[in-house]
Amino acid sequence: MKKKKATAQKKRVKHGQQRKNNVKRAQNSAKQQKKSSSAAQQKKNTVQQKKSNAEQPKKSSSVAQQKKNTGQQKKSNVEQPKKSNAEQPKKSNAGQAKGNSSSVQKKVSAERRKGKPEQKRSEWKEILYNCPYVLGIVFTSLLVMLWSDEIGFKAIAREAQTVMVQSGMFGNSGQTEPEKHLLLEADDELSADKSESKAGNEDVLENNSEIDGNLEENAGKRKDESNDKENDNNLENDINSEENIENTEESRGIGKGITKFEIYDPQEIDSIYYSDAGKVALTTEYPYTKENIGYFHDAAFLGDSRTLGISDYAGLEEADFYCDSGMMIFKLLEDKVTYQKTGDKVDLNQVLQEKQYGKIYIMLGMNELGYGNTEMYLEQYRKVLNQIKEWQPQAIIYVMANLHVSREKNNMETEFNNININDKNAASAKLANGMDIFYLDVNPLFTDSDGFLNADLSFDGVHLYAQHYDVWREFLLEHAVEPAEVAEE
Repeated sequence: MKKKKATAQKKRVKHGQQRKNNVKRAQNSAKQQKKSSSAAQQKKNTVQQKKSNAEQPKKSSSVAQQKKNTGQQKKSNVEQPKKSNAEQPKKSNAGQAKGNSSSVQKKVSAERRKGKPEQKRSEWKEILYNCPYVLGIVFTSLLVMLWSDEIGFKAIAREAQTVMVQSGMFGNSGQTEPEKHLLLEADDELSADKSESKAGNEDVLENNSEIDGNLEENAGKRKDESNDKENDNNLENDINSEENIENTEESRGIGKGITKFEIYDPQEIDSIYYSDAGKVALTTEYPYTKENIGYFHDAAFLGDSRTLGISDYAGLEEADFYCDSGMMIFKLLEDKVTYQKTGDKVDLNQVLQEKQYGKIYIMLGMNELGYGNTEMYLEQYRKVLNQIKEWQPQAIIYVMANLHVSREKNNMETEFNNININDKNAASAKLANGMDIFYLDVNPLFTDSDGFLNADLSFDGVHLYAQHYDVWREFLLEHAVEPAEVAEE
């Protein structure tokens, strides 16, 4: 038993000693770890210190260099006026300093610019708050520009439109509603609908005429008879002598034709396309002869849709018709035109140079009511006549008046009205010289006392019914001039 106890005690002592040894080993290992970590930290600190020690000389050298450059710049700025031509090599060092300073100045100026917009805004706000009358002046000026006819937007628009017309830019997109009506063929189906509205519009106009007591707004109104009729006749004679340069006293003495004008009170028209001429051109006075249908065997008719109506219904089969709906004096010698006997498009320039005619009838102007202005129309008409006379020296040229429109179609709010038609007719009548160019006005046969196309004679207020073109044909036959007569005189 004692031996067993002794062995057990030895085992306990031995286990206790082992525990102590294990504790000591653990303590030693912990101490070693602490030492290794502290050594690593010390090495790290040493490396960082070496690195900082290495960078400090560089920084100090850069600071020193910067100070040196600044000193050199100041020195160069002071010594610059004193430098002579012999000291020019030294400028390179000063340039380096100046480059450094300029970069600094650029940075400063850039920073200053950032604050300028806000500063400007604040200045403008202060001006507007302190000077409210500036706003009043600005708004007043804008209103003046908007409503002024002389210097405002309306005047600019008129000038721009005139320039576009003169440069050929005024095309189909600029056509007014009246022009679009004229570019379309007459349609008999419209007659029934338009006759109903025509009667209603005539009633309204009659009522308005009773209220106003006059019809001065209507186109084609001729001057009423008055006690000053003799003075009016004298005024007519003066105007005739001024506007018909070729109709001199010498030409009248040998029996040449004279184109006269009937005067009426003109209206003020605010339009860029026309003005009120204040007169109606009359058929050239001349001892015409009456001919039969064979007179037209060497005649050519040039015109638009109304000339097309003469071709279809007047029974002038022997004449040549070159016409199209929508034809204009500006396009007559520029675009191809339909030769009605064959339906082919032909070049009128070539035709008039290859074939000689004894008579040429021209009626154009309806599609020009909203295109350009009357002065441009007259100038182009003159060019066309001069060119035709060059190609057709023996031909008698008849300038035919444009037919007026009905009361219903007469629209003073647009360019499609009889005042504008009178303006174009009066302009073309000036070209009649009474020798080889004559002006023929058929309007008195188809218009009422106020100058409107008789509604009973037209299905659309613009074109005649087919049966009335016989009257037009007889008018032309009664106003015939033989080329031989001109040659003998």
